[in-house]
Amino acid sequence: MEATRKAVVIGTGAGGLAAAGFLARSGFDVTAVEQAPHLGGSLAPFERQGFTFDVGIHYVGQCRPGQLMSEQLAALGLDSSALFSELEPDGFDIYRFPDFEVRNCRGLDRFRDRLQALFPEEAAGLAEVFETLTRVRELMALGVRPHGGKLHASDLAALRAVPMLWRWRRGTWGDFLRHHLKDERARAALSAMCGDWGLPPGRSAALVALAIIADYSDGAFFPKGGGGALLQALVDAAQGHGVTFRTHVAAQRILVSRGCVTGVELEDGEALGADVVVSDVDPTVTLGHLVGPEHLPARLRAHVARTEPSLGMAVVYLGLRRDLRQHGMSAANLWSYPSTDLDGQFEPLGRGELPPQLSLFLSSNSLKDTTGSLAPPGCSTLEVVTFVPEAMFERWAHLPAGARGEDYHALKEQLADRMLGEVEARFPGLVGDIAVREVATPLTWLDSLRAPHGGVYGPAMTPRQSGFYRFRTRTPVQGLFLAGQGVLSMGISPVLLSGRLAARAAEHYTEQRGRLRHHLGEGRTWHSEAKAPPF
Repeated sequence: MEATRKAVVIGTGAGGLAAAGFLARSGFDVTAVEQAPHLGGSLAPFERQGFTFDVGIHYVGQCRPGQLMSEQLAALGLDSSALFSELEPDGFDIYRFPDFEVRNCRGLDRFRDRLQALFPEEAAGLAEVFETLTRVRELMALGVRPHGGKLHASDLAALRAVPMLWRWRRGTWGDFLRHHLKDERARAALSAMCGDWGLPPGRSAALVALAIIADYSDGAFFPKGGGGALLQALVDAAQGHGVTFRTHVAAQRILVSRGCVTGVELEDGEALGADVVVSDVDPTVTLGHLVGPEHLPARLRAHVARTEPSLGMAVVYLGLRRDLRQHGMSAANLWSYPSTDLDGQFEPLGRGELPPQLSLFLSSNSLKDTTGSLAPPGCSTLEVVTFVPEAMFERWAHLPAGARGEDYHALKEQLADRMLGEVEARFPGLVGDIAVREVATPLTWLDSLRAPHGGVYGPAMTPRQSGFYRFRTRTPVQGLFLAGQGVLSMGISPVLLSGRLAARAAEHYTEQRGRLRHHLGEGRTWHSEAKAPPF
């Protein structure tokens, strides 16, 4: 009888949960370890005085049958229509600038028409931009076909975009927009979602921005019951296939012998044997700390060392004893910018400073939730978010969370006061009747997710760290696979897909290894000399 294949998954964010579920479904004996006391990474909510706050989800796209999110969940036995409800089709995002406002909505044609009405002199350029977005959406649809699905003649139209996209593979979103649009205001309107990829247009990869805007082109969705309900569904699916979860257990080292993984050593010294390991931890942590440098080629070590992390965030979580709908807030995300010069807004962050006026993102997940379970009756949650430089907090980064002292907590509260002061100036009377106030900084993500420098999106989504240049599922260490934000992209759908791809690669690896063992004879030790893909 063939021995059961063993897998260890490090980290239980969306990528780790997907990898664990798919591995177990394929017959692996799977143990998933999580350093936090709870599962889920940034999918895990927290509760204060009856208010439930989501940490890593505000909306998702591609939830209709046959689309990316729906297909990943369906492969795990989950029904996206039962898990998600659609946000307002006429405006799930509101982008507010000093002299104009625009609502992003379901349908690329409708969004294009709104922008052309605001900027009629840019009608031709906007038509070109949205034609590209349409082609990108069609390419994305091809990518989520069932494995082995056949292409039809009608699908070939989407492939016409490939040469153009190849041209922009190293271009920034700012470059792309300047190529098509002269008006800074029109470019700002199309860049207002930049908080979703964490960089200003002058630094973010053009292909990333195109993909994310296209991702929401058929509407935006929110989990019924919040991120915790989605997390529980993913955990239940994994456990239904036999996954064993262990919390409050941190991985100390990935064990390697003769170029192949043999297991994972935990911080308490326990060793978990494994035929394959999938790491949902940031690739720079996995390859820079969990794997000994002697097991990696010099080129990959250099790649890890020069990887730029994404920016950190400050978040003020508020539980309000009021219904925000009576004070002008809706279920739509509200993006507030003091200027259309978005590159200028981000520029001080690179110097370790805050801009004179903050760019703000406001979200009330309790208003998005159709179950009404995220806040007490008549109450609301509100999150206020801005990007901040990690340098503001770096002197406390080496200290445990409970030992950072009064100066750190005072800085947190001063920053929160400033953020709420700017909310009051722009949206008078919106915030009031505060029952709960919690503040997160980049160190919060460093503590909970091992996020390098507190970056919330993994490696920064620059042209040189996106697409072909991002980390791969496979690594030079045989049997070690990567999942999470550092592999395909940030965002829950791509992260779920990264876990599925890691599980598929692990299955192929063990099948190949088994065939080779059978060919060589069970009594001989197998050692892979296969070359790793380039990095």
